[in-house]
Amino acid sequence: MPQRVHPPAHLTPIQAPATAPWILPLPPTDLSKLATGFRPASMDDKWLCFSRGDAHAQQNGILLVSLCRSWTSREFVVLRVKTGGGGDAQVCQITWETESGCSEDEAKDLAAGVCRGVLGCEGF
Repeated sequence: MPQRVHPPAHLTPIQAPATAPWILPLPPTDLSKLATGFRPASMDDKWLCFSRGDAHAQQNGILLVSLCRSWTSREFVVLRVKTGGGGDAQVCQITWETESGCSEDEAKDLAAGVCRGVLGCEGF
C-alpha cells in the first residue's frame, strides 16, 4: 500500500479563495486514491496532491484534498470530501485560487482533470 503524501514544507496556500458547493458522489476506490495523494517523481509531473484533516475533521468524516503545482508548491484547489462508513464518499465543496481569474466551472474542470489524470480517480 503506498504511503500517504504529506504537505510540502513550503506550501503556498490559496491567496484569493472562492468556495462553492460541489456534490459529487465518489466510488470507494477513489477515496483511497484521494487520501494517499501523489508525489511527483520528476520535473515532468506538474501536480502534487495530498490530503489532510485534523483529528476533529477526521472524526466527523471530512478529508481535505489539496491540488498544488509541483514546482512551486502553490495550492490551487482544495476539495472537501465527506466520508462515510463502508468507503462511501462524496466531494461536498471546492475552494480554488481566483488570483488568475479562474471561474468555478474552470476550477471544477481542473480538479476533475487532475483527479482523473494524476490520481487515477474514476468518479470525476
